[in-house]
Formats: sequence, C-alpha cells, structure tokens
Amino acid sequence: MVREYDTWEWHNVYNDIYPKHLNDLFIIYGGRRFVEHISYYLERVYNSIFNSKEELVLDLEKERIDRYYRQKKKGVVIRQVDGFNLCIVHADKYHSESGMRLGEDFPEADIVVIMNIGDNKMSFRTAKPDVDVSEFAKQYGGGGHAQSSGAPVNRTVIEKFLRDVFDAKD
Repeated sequence: MVREYDTWEWHNVYNDIYPKHLNDLFIIYGGRRFVEHISYYLERVYNSIFNSKEELVLDLEKERIDRYYRQKKKGVVIRQVDGFNLCIVHADKYHSESGMRLGEDFPEADIVVIMNIGDNKMSFRTAKPDVDVSEFAKQYGGGGHAQSSGAPVNRTVIEKFLRDVFDAKD
C-alpha cells in the first residue's frame, strides 16, 4: 500500500482510497500510534479498517487538503526545461497528493516540481509512464523513483534551478 500511495497507483490504477486514507492517518497519529492502532484492526477485522470517528477525521482531513490544494494551485507556474513541461509550485506538505492532482489539472505538464524552501527540498512527481523524474532529479543532486523523486535544496541547487527555469523562458 505504501508503494500504491507513493506512485499514485491507488488513484491511477486501482481507484482504491485505502492507501491514501492510511497515509493520512499515519500523518495524523504519528508512526508508533498508527502501527498500534491499525494493527488491532488488521488482525481482527480487515474489511472494516476505519471506525466512524476515523471516517469523520478522514473527511475533515480531506477538506483541509482540498483547501490547501486550491490555494497552492493558484501559484502554479508552467515552464519548459530540458524538453520537459514543468508545473512548478511551492508547497510545504501533501507533496504526493499535490503532485498527483497538479498532474491531473495540468495535463500538459510532464513533471510537477514542488519547492519546499523551508525544509530545503524539492520534490518531482509525474504520472506519465514515459517520464523518469529520478533522472531529472539527478541534475540537482537528487534521485529516487521513476514517478516520485526529490533533491536537497541549497544555494547552488536553487540557483541552478532558477537559471534553468528562467533561461528557458528566453
């Protein structure tokens, strides 16, 4: 389920909301409490993983994520770099979900770039099977998976990225 969430298979292939909900609860509960809590359900009642309180919490979390996403979507910049159409946004959370949604809302984008200057990282996402963001990330000192990669942000990396983005405009 972790891979399904990270690679968006939960949405793009299986249309199964459970991996996303489990990820949301992991963030809300924290690692230790999540494992203790979910283990109880997995051992006893696999088909009823979420109780009514958790369903409510997940609904509230979905509303919060939706508000956050709508706000971030307003700040998107589309640019071409190295032959790729980039959808660039600044976001400090919900990288996987934001990447997936931006890819859907901006189908012309090959790569979604999520800048998080405060945490000194950039995330790269794609839902396109012919695009390998881990290769793109290497030029910024990063790497990862074909559909989900990242790079650390330092002065050198950010200057190179900004040069690449703004030089591509000319």
